[in-house]
Amino acid sequence: IHLEAGLRSFSWQMAEELNRVFVDQYAQWLFTTEPSARQHLLDENISEEHIHEVGNVMVDTMYHMKPRVDASTILSRLDVKRDTYGVVTIHRPELIDHPERLQEVWKTLIAIHASLPLIFPIHPRTRRILEQDGSLKGEGMQGIRCIDPLGYADMQRLVREARCVFTDSGGLQEETTVLGVPCFTLREETERPITVSEGTSMIVGHDGKKIIETFDEFFANGFKQGCVPPLWDGHAAERIADILIRV
Repeated sequence: IHLEAGLRSFSWQMAEELNRVFVDQYAQWLFTTEPSARQHLLDENISEEHIHEVGNVMVDTMYHMKPRVDASTILSRLDVKRDTYGVVTIHRPELIDHPERLQEVWKTLIAIHASLPLIFPIHPRTRRILEQDGSLKGEGMQGIRCIDPLGYADMQRLVREARCVFTDSGGLQEETTVLGVPCFTLREETERPITVSEGTSMIVGHDGKKIIETFDEFFANGFKQGCVPPLWDGHAAERIADILIRV
């Protein structure tokens, strides 16, 4: 069984891309989250009878965890108010393992921070790299608020109440789409294109000028209006169970 089958970034720099293709060839049941995934599988000569569009189990988790997210006190603990800050997460090797690319994005985030305070729950590996190159020291930090990684409920609450999100995370592209939070995706491509075509994600890449221009347009005129994709309703696991019971 492969959940989230058929997702493709078409970037072999992503370690998981090879795994996705490999597992899809050998799985008996392929459960997809969006129509493009189904088409990718058909293009790779996978039989249609094995493919089932069921929705997104990560969205199921969001529905299930909502009471705990509602109860999170993260905003009061950080002493911030709703819609007055942005959230940053960066961790992918294709960004943080390239010093020039990482510095371009980091300097851009510092410039954005002058207009909108940024909170950065920082991945341990990202922290280590930014500490090594001096970005987290003195002038290099420039006020961006770096905090330790957060648990699920606190992170969801922080994102839900944010003005916007800057991320290279695939999961956050989906979560911000469900939450209706503008998402600046710091990548050159995405394996979750429905978050761009229907959701609140916008691909801005690693180019500082493009990121700033897109952010300024958002800050001045607002972001595109997204919607929650079909079947992202909290019932994906039930659909999967029904299919497995039938067979």
